[in-house]
Amino acid sequence: MLTVCQELQVVASTLAYVNRNRQRMDYPRYRRHGLPVRSAAVESLIKQVNRRVKGTEEFWRRGGAETVLAVRAAYLGVRK
Repeated sequence: MLTVCQELQVVASTLAYVNRNRQRMDYPRYRRHGLPVRSAAVESLIKQVNRRVKGTEEFWRRGGAETVLAVRAAYLGVRK
């Protein structure tokens, strides 16, 4: 449970973030230009990469993903 002071800090931090990044949040303009404004496509891609590279319910150690991807890239490069 947060204290009132902590809750106010969360609100202040959130408002500061929105104010700092307001120019990046012009979603109506992005939609007019046909740009995606949802994260579903990115989240789906991340899930696919995780399944292909490490499997589900597994966690990376530091440097693990880079090593696996380097080996995979080398394997694909040799096959061509």
